[in-house]
Amino acid sequence: MEWFLMKILNLTIENPNSEKVRKLNFSETGTSVIYGKITKPNENRETSNSIGKTLLLKFVDYIFGANEDKTVVKEEINGWKLIAIVKYENEEFNVTRKLGSSDMEINGKLNSLKDYKSFFSIDRNLYNKQIFIKQKSHIISSRPEPTLEDYVSYFSLLSLYDLANLTRKYYEIQDKLKYLKKIEKEVTSIFGDIKPKEINEKIFLTNQNVLEKEEEIKKLNQKISSIEISEEKLELVKNYSDKNYELKKIKSSFESVKLEIIRLKEFIEESNQVDISHSQINLLFKKAEVDIPEMVIKRFKDVEDFYNTVFIDRKNTLQMKIEELQIKQEELKSEITFRSAKIDEIAKIISVNKIFQEAIKIYEAKSLELQQLKYNQGDLARIEEAIKNREAKELKLTDAYTEVKQEFDKYEELVQKYQKFIYSTVKDIYTEQVTAFFSLELKKKHQKNRPFKMELNLKGDGGEGVGEVKKLIVDLLVFKYNSLLELLVHDSSCYSGGIDNRQIASIIKISNDIAIKENKQFILSVNDFQIKKDDEELMSILSNRVIELAEDDKLLRFTLKE
Repeated sequence: MEWFLMKILNLTIENPNSEKVRKLNFSETGTSVIYGKITKPNENRETSNSIGKTLLLKFVDYIFGANEDKTVVKEEINGWKLIAIVKYENEEFNVTRKLGSSDMEINGKLNSLKDYKSFFSIDRNLYNKQIFIKQKSHIISSRPEPTLEDYVSYFSLLSLYDLANLTRKYYEIQDKLKYLKKIEKEVTSIFGDIKPKEINEKIFLTNQNVLEKEEEIKKLNQKISSIEISEEKLELVKNYSDKNYELKKIKSSFESVKLEIIRLKEFIEESNQVDISHSQINLLFKKAEVDIPEMVIKRFKDVEDFYNTVFIDRKNTLQMKIEELQIKQEELKSEITFRSAKIDEIAKIISVNKIFQEAIKIYEAKSLELQQLKYNQGDLARIEEAIKNREAKELKLTDAYTEVKQEFDKYEELVQKYQKFIYSTVKDIYTEQVTAFFSLELKKKHQKNRPFKMELNLKGDGGEGVGEVKKLIVDLLVFKYNSLLELLVHDSSCYSGGIDNRQIASIIKISNDIAIKENKQFILSVNDFQIKKDDEELMSILSNRVIELAEDDKLLRFTLKE
């Protein structure tokens, strides 16, 4: 894997009026110091913690692709610009970042933060392990307990690449196993406090019960279909069938009469409309009878007589027929009501057959039992599947652990080299007899507990700052041996927590020595009160200052609101 390393050479801070508030230069190799000086020792309200040291390091972090951080970069400086020259792949680039925005310019071309990081091969998981704006909570993590990304990043920085890849795989299997065990617990809870070893027995017995219940229902079906009905019941059934047939015929007749009545009424209605012509002709005749010959008058009278005797009589006949049909319709209706009641009585007698009732009740009960058994069978199948998935994942975890163990053993010599470096470094930091043991431990395989533990034990230092010293020593280890980054950034807060100023001096000297020998950048902020001013070697290193800040000369020339 080829990596192209990135360094910051200078940084200009520009306000929205395009005024250059600060122009700062960083050493390409060696130490660059942001120095906090106390100029108002008698002013109790003043503090060296608000002069801009941490803010400036955050600006450096921004140039290395950090996400927006509103807790450090306040809203009142949104719109300010960071203009920097960075060196990457032995080439210098002009980059610009506008505060409050994640967009970045590279040689005047606008890029998203994602594209910016891709262009410069920036892996923020790695940079977060070498740019420290505040104290860590653990020797390798800002959290009390290291995460997967903490271990993967440190393994990568310490050239334990294959171990990093296998660790990620191992964590993923553990997480999946944890999920499967949760699912298994949920589906198993259906059966209360059933134990895993009882599941197979429960599955077998339930399957057998289903088969038995299905056989019982099959036999019951055969029994119901072959039940013998007494002669009396058979006669009732025959009577029921005959009366049903008769009732259907009567209902058919009723509907025929109903339709005939409707047809006759429609015919009479149409006849009434035709009758209009006779009255009109009669009226016309009376008006014009003086002009009509006697013969015509006689013929009209004949036609009128024919109409009265044939057409009107036909209408009267039809009306009488309708009345007769209506009487018959009422009779049929009464007959239908009567016969329906009789048929219902017979049906009730037939339904009282106890043999049928008992058989049906048994059938229904056994069907419900079978249905419940099949529900249980389905639930048990889900449990069985969950168990198999969990067991398969446990086997994968075992295989993954074996892989991790084999790879871990390959790095034994490299880890020993790191142990020796830390041992000798601790000797350089302490004048008294303090010994150090750095351990990277692969714990026993466990389904939930994470596999690694990285620790640093110091014996002989009972001071309150020993915990912070341990964290700084691990930073030095990574700074020296990693081939992925050329940068270590320490805020002054990393040197607080009770660390003796003699130890701070030693750590800064060692960091500077690593930076020079390995051609890397060491950028730190430090307060005036944290250093030994009588240490000439230390003061020589700290003379290479990017900027000197004080209560009356703050980074942005004004105080940001808390």
